[in-house]
Amino acid sequence: ARTHARMAGSAAVSGKLLQQFRKAVIFTHRDFLVLNKKAGWVVQGSDRAKHGPAMLDVIRAIDPELRLVHRLDRDTSGALVVARNAAAAAQLSAMFA
Repeated sequence: ARTHARMAGSAAVSGKLLQQFRKAVIFTHRDFLVLNKKAGWVVQGSDRAKHGPAMLDVIRAIDPELRLVHRLDRDTSGALVVARNAAAAAQLSAMFA
């Protein structure tokens, strides 16, 4: 059976996409996660009809408290930091400013 998660204001996220996202986690900390973002994955604000759900859609489907700390362009691969709470997001975002 195919599973989907959906949060208000975000695109439907397939179980397969959720599984890919979970496999992308390369480091966990009580305040943040580090993900291995592949080139081609859109972080936020994509044309969903063309590119599918953005990573932000997946993040919100997993846990609405998770927050992006920074972005990477669609064609860029690399480490993407996601905060687990507002305080961590503020501190980590300041490091990327």
